[in-house]
Amino acid sequence: MRIRTTVLSVSLAALLLPAAANALMIQYAATDLTDTTSGEDLWRYDYTLSGQIFNEYQGFTVFFSPNNYGALSSPSAPNSSSDWDVLRINPDPGIPDDGLFDALALVNNASLSGTFSVQFVWLGGASTVPGAQSYETYKCNNGDCNTGFEITSGGGSLSTVSGAIPEPGSLSLFLAGLLGLGAQCFRSRQIRTML
Repeated sequence: MRIRTTVLSVSLAALLLPAAANALMIQYAATDLTDTTSGEDLWRYDYTLSGQIFNEYQGFTVFFSPNNYGALSSPSAPNSSSDWDVLRINPDPGIPDDGLFDALALVNNASLSGTFSVQFVWLGGASTVPGAQSYETYKCNNGDCNTGFEITSGGGSLSTVSGAIPEPGSLSLFLAGLLGLGAQCFRSRQIRTML
C-alpha cells in the first residue's frame, strides 16, 4: 500500500507542476557505424527533442568531452533543415575543451519532427559504449546573437536504447537462467503443497 501512495503522490505533484511538463527532453540513440579508418571506433548519435518549442534565435548545444569523443562530423538537422542552423566544433584535448553540436532555430516554432544527427569517433575504449551527455538551451540577447547568449536551461540527454544489443550467446544464457529460476519456483511451490 505504501508504494501506491508514493506513486499517487508523485503523479499528483506532476499534474500540479505545469512547468515540469514544458521541460526539454533530449533523447539519443547511439549507432555503432562501420569503421572507415583502422583503429577508430565510428559512431553516430541521433537526437530527438520534445517538451519545448524553439522560436527564432533560440537553440540548444550538446557537449562532447575530449576524453571520450573525437572527430565530430556530418552534423544534420531534421527533415526541414531550413528551420535550423547546425554546427559542430571538435573537442580539443590539448586545451582541454569540450566539443559541441549546436542547433540554432532560424524560424518561430522550428520543426522538431525528425532527428538531429552527428557522427564521431568514440575514444572511451573497445569494451565501452557512448553514453549520455550534458546540454544547454539558450536564446540570443534581445534577438541579436552578436551581443551574446543567455543560457535558459540545462540537463543530460537520455538514452532511447539501453546499451548494446546482446549477443545471441548472452541472450541464451540469460534465458536459461530465467527458465532455471522459474523451474525452482515451481518445484518449491509443489513441495509446500505436499506438506
